[in-house]
Amino acid sequence: MKELISCIVEGLTFSFRKPRFENYQATHLIPPKSVVIGMIANALNKGESIYYPMLREIKLAPLLLSVESRFVDLWTAIQGKGDEQGKRGIFYREHLFRPVFHIYFYSEQFSEEIKNALKQPENIIYLGKSEDLVKIHSIKYHPLKLVETNRFRDIIPIEWMPLIETIEWTRTNFKRFFPPTEESLINSYIPPSFKQAQRDQRSVEQTQEMYVAPGGEFVLKEKQKAVEVDEGNIYLF
Repeated sequence: MKELISCIVEGLTFSFRKPRFENYQATHLIPPKSVVIGMIANALNKGESIYYPMLREIKLAPLLLSVESRFVDLWTAIQGKGDEQGKRGIFYREHLFRPVFHIYFYSEQFSEEIKNALKQPENIIYLGKSEDLVKIHSIKYHPLKLVETNRFRDIIPIEWMPLIETIEWTRTNFKRFFPPTEESLINSYIPPSFKQAQRDQRSVEQTQEMYVAPGGEFVLKEKQKAVEVDEGNIYLF
């Protein structure tokens, strides 16, 4: 029987930097697939040897259950190559404060690896920045239930935007914190070449444009294929 794996992931702060933002580093409103799979690969202590095939094969959907606030602080970093050629710069970075995510996973190839990573991680695990440690709990397995519906929680592909009839808010305070926004999320990388302990810079192979409204439910004019879960219907990407 095909199944979904789900868990609750929470932490003190998370920041999922949008790649195109530099001096002001805005955060994605949900953890990108590339970040979540990085957490799983790190928990397995297998790193990039398993990261790239997992990123291509696993489907997931992260739902934001709660968050206390969204804030900005100042960071410093060396901009350029090395201390001699680079210079120290100051930039703003957005963070989510005390967010709680319910993440659903589906995989035909790596389901056992996902379970092992969530239940018995071999590394200290984080989500995004290495200092953003996570607490994982409420790990559950659900039969995969496919439906056709015009209602979707939190996330839909950008090509469905013309089909939106309205957005109903399951958490009205989220509407103030997180108005609907377009998010460009990485789906896969071209695996880089390795030379001993060094690797080439990896290149993005595929992105997926999503329309995200945490705490919202999209009501569409037409039915689409979905997966039914406790919170409603979700789109796996």
